[in-house]
Amino acid sequence: MRITEVLAYPVEVPYIKPWVISGGPTSLAANVLVQVVTDAGIIGLGEGSPVPAYGDETQGTILHAIRDNLAPVLMGRDPFDTEALLKAMDKRLHGHNFAKAAIDLALWDIRGKALGAPVYQLVGGVYRDHIDLFEGVGLGDTETRVREAIEAVQKGFNIIKMKISGNPDLDIEQVGAVRAAVGPKIHLRLDANQGYRSGDCLPTFKKLASLGLDYIEQPLPRWDLDGQAMLAAALDTPIMGDESCYSPEDVVTLIRHKAVDIVNIKIMKSGLTRSQKMASIAEAAGLPCMIGSMVELGIGTAAGVHFGIATPAVTYACELVGAAFLVDDVCEGNPYTVIPPSHAWSVPAGVGLGVTLKPQYAKAK
Repeated sequence: MRITEVLAYPVEVPYIKPWVISGGPTSLAANVLVQVVTDAGIIGLGEGSPVPAYGDETQGTILHAIRDNLAPVLMGRDPFDTEALLKAMDKRLHGHNFAKAAIDLALWDIRGKALGAPVYQLVGGVYRDHIDLFEGVGLGDTETRVREAIEAVQKGFNIIKMKISGNPDLDIEQVGAVRAAVGPKIHLRLDANQGYRSGDCLPTFKKLASLGLDYIEQPLPRWDLDGQAMLAAALDTPIMGDESCYSPEDVVTLIRHKAVDIVNIKIMKSGLTRSQKMASIAEAAGLPCMIGSMVELGIGTAAGVHFGIATPAVTYACELVGAAFLVDDVCEGNPYTVIPPSHAWSVPAGVGLGVTLKPQYAKAK
């Protein structure tokens, strides 16, 4: 079997309401769909899901990277040659992790379809029978954030992750208000999205930690590993790496600096192949993992579910909640179901990633 064509085309799906993080608001999922076509008639589906307020790739850069640089090196190659194809793409173009991840997902989808097996069986088999989820609360005024947290608890969630702004007084006020509203038994997690600086943040994080937190995610810029190591050593509350963690090499660097206690793996940044390596490195170092979200559509969400079902190191409840943020999905139906009342994804059905594009999204525009 050989690759004969790689299609990459834009898709836009509005958010139900704007999602606000410390880097700014986002109201539209401007993503990229990928179809890798083979001479056996098997087509693999992939997705690029950038959020410009979060990282350094956009829909436009992903399209350019795939169409003009990555697709040519895949032509005529065997889609089963995972490592060789990734090396070829790296040699052709440095960085562009989201673009390479989109292709990587499509290659796994091809393999599963060719073998008649779901992807989770190819990446480790069933390790757990479901993936627990949590609810997120974005930035906003205190009244709105308290109301959204209460609504999450009323829906049955016992874990809430709050975005924080980088404004110490505001963050302490709002996290304190949410903690008072939901009570001591609800788990709270915080995500700064690099919003603080290491010089004067420790007193703020000590006050926030006193409110009872599961972890603090990416408090500092991704390059400030020394500052994050300082926080990790000074706080009993675990520090999670996200923006600082795109690759297996990043995980090694974070471990060497003692800069994280937990690793957030996002399939849309790393692809399935490299996410497996990242999880293995973290597991060997005794660090737990979580699967995060880039507010991906159904293809990326499915990939995350397959990965989580098969990966022992993923011990924290996950953030595979893109469908909850968007007005529509590009995929027909759903290969997995939410298990009430625990809010969890079940083991996916079907072969490959188990997803099928709706007709209006199935052709390159």
